[in-house]
Amino acid sequence: TFGQRSSPLAEARGCQCVWLAARRWSAYGSARWPSPLCSPPFEISIVSGDYLYNCKSVSDSYDLKNCEDCQYCATGESLKDCQDCNYVGAQAELLYNCLMSPGTHMLMSHSCQGSNARLIYCDHCFNCEDCFGCCGLKKKQYCVLNKQYSKEEYEVIVSKIIDHMSKG
Repeated sequence: TFGQRSSPLAEARGCQCVWLAARRWSAYGSARWPSPLCSPPFEISIVSGDYLYNCKSVSDSYDLKNCEDCQYCATGESLKDCQDCNYVGAQAELLYNCLMSPGTHMLMSHSCQGSNARLIYCDHCFNCEDCFGCCGLKKKQYCVLNKQYSKEEYEVIVSKIIDHMSKG
């Protein structure tokens, strides 16, 4: 594939996929390849994958725009500090192992949709916040294993669970 090829331009910029970026850039108005001193109209820095635009520190990812510090991600925009995510919405941060999670923050879950925040080990949750180990919830907050708690109880229970998981 194009992202795996090497060229003098890629070696000069220290980036494996600059060759592809330069090739695409040349189609935008330059009949010849740009010199290593020229920059494409978007920034690429230490990335690997394909269809990456204005990304920094992104590896083995595809179809991303304006992303930073991501790995093994596909189809997303403005992601930051994410790993193993697909079809993630804009402005998502701190995601791990997510599918179809628009507008989320700190999510270690799978297939949670809507405006979610701070979901850990959850699945198919919609518009939820501060949930741990939940499945199939809608518009809930401070839940552990699908049971509702007060904010104080939630924080105590989750910290105990995480401490127990860390010792194991």
